[in-house]
Amino acid sequence: MRIAALLLGHIYFAMFNVAYSQPYPVFTEFSPPYQYPNKDNEIVGVATKRVEAIFERAGFTPRIRLYPWARSFHLVQNTPSAFIFSIARTQEREARFFWIAPVAKFKLALVSLNNGRLPQVTDWSQLSNYRFAVQRGDVGMTWLESKGLTEGNELVVCTDIACSWEYLDKGVVDFIIEDPELISATAEQTDLPSNRFTTNVVIPELEVVGYLAANRSTPPDVVARLQEAAAQLEQVDN
Repeated sequence: MRIAALLLGHIYFAMFNVAYSQPYPVFTEFSPPYQYPNKDNEIVGVATKRVEAIFERAGFTPRIRLYPWARSFHLVQNTPSAFIFSIARTQEREARFFWIAPVAKFKLALVSLNNGRLPQVTDWSQLSNYRFAVQRGDVGMTWLESKGLTEGNELVVCTDIACSWEYLDKGVVDFIIEDPELISATAEQTDLPSNRFTTNVVIPELEVVGYLAANRSTPPDVVARLQEAAAQLEQVDN
C-alpha cells in the first residue's frame, strides 16, 4: 500500500509539473506601441513585454497570439486557462474574468483627418451627425452605442484598428476612437503619415486601464502566482 501511495504521489507530481510547464494561451489585438508584430512576426510592444515579465516571474510561459479584438475576446472566453490583454476592466466584464494586473493605460479621444473640415464636437448629441469606424466589441463601440449610434448607420464595424485607420485615411468615416498619444506609433505601423490626423476632443469617460486577465477556468493558484508576480514587479518599478 505504501509503495502504491508513493507511486500515485509521483504520478500526481509529474502530472502537476507537466500541466504547469505547458505554455498558456494568451490572446491580444494589434495596438501599437502596446502590442504589435515586428518584422519577424513576433508579438512585441510595451504591454507585451510586461505580460511576458509577469509570466516569467511567476514561472510560467505565455504563448501570445494576435487576432482581431472580437476573435481574441471570443477565444479567451472559450479556451480553458487562457489569458487576454490589454482588456478594459468594465462593470459588464468584471465577473467574466480573473483580473491579474494593469499592463497599459489609454486616454481615448475622437480622432479625425487633419484637414480642418470638421468642427470640434462640443456635445455628445452631435455624434449622430457623423460616421465612425470601430472595432467590434471594444469599449469605443460600446460607448458610441450607449449614445444611440448603431451599426450600419453611424457605425462602420472593422475587424481591427488598422482597418479603422484605413477607413479614416480614405474618408470613409469622419472619426475613429484612439488615444492621441498613440497616433504616431499606429500611423508608423500602418504606413500612414502621423501629421495627417488630429485630435478633435478627448472622451473623459474613456480613460481606460488595460489589464491582463484570465479565463474563469484558470486554476486559482495560477492566478494567485501571476497576481503576486505582478505585484512584485510593481514594487521593483517603484
